[in-house]
Amino acid sequence: MKVRILGTLALVDGDETDWKVFVADVDDRESDDIWSMQDIPGSRVGEIRDWFRLYKTAEGKGENRFAMDGRVAGQKFATDVVMETHQAWWRLRSGKARCEFSGGECWQSEAPSIHQHHSSLIHKTVMVKLNGGLGTSMGLDGPKSLLEMDSHGTTFLDLIVGQVEAVRAQYGEDSLKFLLMNSFATSDATKEYLLANHNSFVWDELMQNEVPKVDAATKQPAEWPLNPEMEWCPPGHGDLYMALAANGKLDQLLADGYEYMFVSNSDNLGAVMDPGILSRFADSEHGFMMEVCNRTAMDKKGGHLAVDAATNKLLLREVAQCHTKDMPYFENYVKHRYFNTNNLWIKLNDIKKLLDADQLKLPVMVNHKTVDPKDKRSTRVEQLEVAMGAAISLFPTSTAVEVNRLRFIPVKKCQDLLVLRSDVYRIRAADHHLELMPGVEAAPVVSLDDNFKLMSQCDASMAVGVPSLRNCTLLVINGPVKFGPAVKFLGKVKVVNRDGKTHTLPFGEYTNKLIDMTGGGFANGPGPKKFSHDEL
Repeated sequence: MKVRILGTLALVDGDETDWKVFVADVDDRESDDIWSMQDIPGSRVGEIRDWFRLYKTAEGKGENRFAMDGRVAGQKFATDVVMETHQAWWRLRSGKARCEFSGGECWQSEAPSIHQHHSSLIHKTVMVKLNGGLGTSMGLDGPKSLLEMDSHGTTFLDLIVGQVEAVRAQYGEDSLKFLLMNSFATSDATKEYLLANHNSFVWDELMQNEVPKVDAATKQPAEWPLNPEMEWCPPGHGDLYMALAANGKLDQLLADGYEYMFVSNSDNLGAVMDPGILSRFADSEHGFMMEVCNRTAMDKKGGHLAVDAATNKLLLREVAQCHTKDMPYFENYVKHRYFNTNNLWIKLNDIKKLLDADQLKLPVMVNHKTVDPKDKRSTRVEQLEVAMGAAISLFPTSTAVEVNRLRFIPVKKCQDLLVLRSDVYRIRAADHHLELMPGVEAAPVVSLDDNFKLMSQCDASMAVGVPSLRNCTLLVINGPVKFGPAVKFLGKVKVVNRDGKTHTLPFGEYTNKLIDMTGGGFANGPGPKKFSHDEL
């Protein structure tokens, strides 16, 4: 169960403190408005406190006592208690805590066979990162993986390299084969960056195919003499299977003893190699496994899992496949509960069988764009693409597994990058995994309008400083706004600027506020309790 920490009550049990932690189930729709102890009626809190005080009296024992005068400590204090307890467990688990009686280790480690089993599987696994995108929707013209994610200049690709090298340090330098699926638009820049910054890093390239863009009016291959390269595009990440087969890469991997493949997007910074998930997949009968997360209102536009009524098999539905009249049903995240993270586990031999039988035919999606993504006045084109996750309905045995949201930290828009560059996450030194900063329960929901659509706009807004979001749950900004130094958002905040001129939000803390910056000054009002889905 995934929960949101709210507060804690210190029950005295004998001579020890027994912390009772108040939490809200994040998957319970009724908890959407419960973010702190202030959101729980005082009478309900009193009932809970009384129950803990009296529950042992039924056994003939006395009433329980409470520390801190029976006061329920708030969210930050409770989170610190949880983190302190977790650190104590980690010290015990890692052998750093010694038994007070024998002086030896308190924790009997798992059998070495567990590590050996994981090592054996990882030596048979190839990890693939999809690196063909330029991030044109964010105004980029280079590989999206070269975006800087923090003030130290760490790029997405730097993080990925660190994660792979951490696995190799644990299981052997030759343990994890790593491929980047590049496109004609990203290959050269990616190679140059790795050569300059990670010269000793061992990797291999898988080249994505390219197909012509289609002129929307004539249905012929699009022409753009100003830049002929823009007449071509990759055919979507579903090209993975054909790219593996076309250049003999799949046959070579199988000949070299590789059995499993883990694929994910290079802009999903939470998609790391997990030996536990690999072990579960390898020991199963399934040839294809998709990682999914529980959908919320923020995920309603993304592809989700459904069940084919005719075959009773899982299938992936993408928004590009949905008629406008069916959008309300597509976006019903209560009915369709799980979305595709695009973290996929696939058995290579099963791919080979489907390709040999000519049974790996993915549905084609039509995406409507302009031939020059940065010029909305350029020729309107159709890009024909396929999604690799759609193969879930083609494998004879396929399944899905729900994973923690920390395995899905995508950067699709500048609002995602704002969260990443703030003080919500940190890079764990041991394995280069992203983790929430101590005291942060969950990443905030951030919605920025088109004034923050392009990286040039986003960088300009953060030129003086990146706002603190660690204590923010929801941030909505409509209008051109820049952040002053040391700006902190807490709780739920909405900022609006309706005059079209860029204004700077001065330093300070803004807690549960509706801030109107129209005209250059700003007026504070109480923040709304809940934003509508349209605002998000």
